[in-house]
Amino acid sequence: MLMIASAVFQIIGAKISPQIERWAGQANLILYFSALLCGLLILSFVNQLPLLIGCFITLNTLVSVSQPIFSNYFNALIPSSSRATLLSVSSMLFSVAMIVLFPLSGWLIERLRFTVSFGAMGMVLSLVLVVLVIVMKRRAR
Repeated sequence: MLMIASAVFQIIGAKISPQIERWAGQANLILYFSALLCGLLILSFVNQLPLLIGCFITLNTLVSVSQPIFSNYFNALIPSSSRATLLSVSSMLFSVAMIVLFPLSGWLIERLRFTVSFGAMGMVLSLVLVVLVIVMKRRAR
């Protein structure tokens, strides 16, 4: 039942992604989606099943909203002659990151419990996000 509900929200999210993109703009979406991801991970500290289910559905919806937006963004940003190479490199970097992150996540879950592990990851990602925003603002000056 959870997977069906998640799939319904993913379909709705993909359908409304153009409206979300127009409302927020592509540049702001990266920041908004990153902050929302951090918030959802931190919420897992609460360890209440209804809240965790809501976080799961929201996270899956976030992915379904972001994929078409960023696909269009990359298509507009990258010339077609370089697109396949850059998308291939992006996919490879994602795979390498998952090779490290998935076992690390599993190890943390075994040691600290699910909620503490994901909450801690959210806090670490939040700190990284704050540092990146500060660095980007300094470079913009």
